[in-house]
Amino acid sequence: MISIIVTAIFLLSAWKWGDWKNWRKYYPTMLYMVLNAVLFNLLTYEYPTWEWRDNSRIFPNHTLLDMWIIFTQFPAVVLLVLSYHQNTFKTKFKRWLLWTSIFSGLEIVVLQIDYIVYENHWTIEWSIFFNAITFFMIQLHHRRPLLTWMLSIVFIGFLCFIFEIPLTKMR
Repeated sequence: MISIIVTAIFLLSAWKWGDWKNWRKYYPTMLYMVLNAVLFNLLTYEYPTWEWRDNSRIFPNHTLLDMWIIFTQFPAVVLLVLSYHQNTFKTKFKRWLLWTSIFSGLEIVVLQIDYIVYENHWTIEWSIFFNAITFFMIQLHHRRPLLTWMLSIVFIGFLCFIFEIPLTKMR
């Protein structure tokens, strides 16, 4: 149920404050974020770093809940992040800090109520780091997509190495 509420908040916020007349300009970055999330889930399917625990039974398993979040919340968030033109480094930094804090704060709340559990050495500190990189990459992708894809591959490889994700055991 928490995910439905958070999704509604993000969607309503995007509806009210998103730059809908220019949504096509942000669409490639929406796809970038969705594709990266799906790729990370694919790579960690047999060796997850976290798992959602939805006790409401709206989503019968982690995968369906994760797909709900990826395909509803993430595009709305990208629209909100990129909707306001950010001319100065100070403005970009403030928006990066705001969104990193929002996502990290939400995760701390759901961690406290056991809506999410960490596995295979993942921690809240790794989530905060992951969120910081994610929101940096969203802004970078909007301006420099090819560079962002290259950096994303390196970052995903780094995570696979650090967490010893056994890619050889993938189906």
